[in-house]
Amino acid sequence: MCTLAYARKSNEGEGGVGYERSVITAELAKKIATAKFVCILLSGPSSDAIPTFAQSRRYIDFRDDSEFEVRLEELLRTLHKAPADPEPPLGKNPFAKESQLSDEIVRYHDNQTNETDNSAGEELARKAAILLSYKDMLGWKRLLRKTRSGVEPNLQAWRERIQNETITEDKWPAFFNEGVEVCEPLLILALTAVDSEIDSIRDQRALIDDFINMEDWNRSGSTVVVSMPYALAFVYHYVLGAFLVGGNKHNEAIHLLSMKVSDPRQNRARKLWQIHGLMGWVRSLEGGHCLRSWEYLGRIYESRPWPKQFFHTQKYFTDSLCAYTMIASMIELGSFLAEYNTQEPLKTDMELDVPPLFAIDPVSRLETDIEVIVNKAMPNRSIVNDIATAVGTDTEIIYNAWPSWFEQWDSFLGRIGGYQYSLADYLSDHKQQPPELPK
Repeated sequence: MCTLAYARKSNEGEGGVGYERSVITAELAKKIATAKFVCILLSGPSSDAIPTFAQSRRYIDFRDDSEFEVRLEELLRTLHKAPADPEPPLGKNPFAKESQLSDEIVRYHDNQTNETDNSAGEELARKAAILLSYKDMLGWKRLLRKTRSGVEPNLQAWRERIQNETITEDKWPAFFNEGVEVCEPLLILALTAVDSEIDSIRDQRALIDDFINMEDWNRSGSTVVVSMPYALAFVYHYVLGAFLVGGNKHNEAIHLLSMKVSDPRQNRARKLWQIHGLMGWVRSLEGGHCLRSWEYLGRIYESRPWPKQFFHTQKYFTDSLCAYTMIASMIELGSFLAEYNTQEPLKTDMELDVPPLFAIDPVSRLETDIEVIVNKAMPNRSIVNDIATAVGTDTEIIYNAWPSWFEQWDSFLGRIGGYQYSLADYLSDHKQQPPELPK
């Protein structure tokens, strides 16, 4: 019962009122939201008549005798937890998708499919696909965080384990594969996000920068080990690019190749297609020979289980790789034309940033069917338009320079050594004009 005198005695800890305060404050400390104590204001201003310890609590105002019956009912309803105006029940949670129990979702699908013998990569891809099919973004974020938190420490552990090894040419491929396998979970999640068509997560280009600018990566030591982040970025962007082209997302492949990448070795940012170590000359792979790097990419499909989650056959995978590489080469052509503003035939034996590896099947090492690759890379002239827009030149200029660009490809293939590839037949058909492309 709160009055000015009661508040004074309580605040000063005087007599029985002081003892009562100590009992009540102890109870409140145990359970802040307790409704065990109700303040009844009998007289005086509430700021002075209610003790300090109860100032933040609700009180019932009995100061006006004319409202006694109303306030008495309010007190009784409070004591019996029967408010006159009860709160309505909580409505449907608009964020229910985000609060789904992700583990229960996955367990449910486990019971439906009885899949218990998947490899770690296949299991991760399956779990990620389930979460994204339900748009369970909370579950997805948790899975991504958990995966990311393990990859870099595991890669550092891989490095520490091999740094005392004698890295001979015959041992290195096994070491390299182990390093790639450590990072495969991130590749799997990135491709799954792209495949989800969920706008907020489907742009996964940033992983390239994440690999290259890996925190706490020691930039001194054996070249093949030090360059490992570039090798990881090389593998990832080629697989991602192939996946985009295979899914008819050519414009996104162009954006991928045109992205600026922060290159710590050069202390500057360059476009992806301009960085030799990312386009084929990978120091951690077979001495940086672009053909050996190309063959490594081609073998991924059969050597690892996870690519089959995203590419249905080996040929589909290799054709998509070849088409992505051709798009990169056409971006280089367009960039050269934009820089020099020329329509003259290109000089021979140019130094190319993008090796024309699409002319070689990375698995069989035989020549590819260039017509097939052109049709996959450039299914219509709008792709050439997109390339022209990306590099800042005119579509017709690129289109007219294409025949002399074929000669650059042929010249390059003749210079890389150890292989005899020729585009002579293709060149003879397109000496004077580029191939016809649907509009």
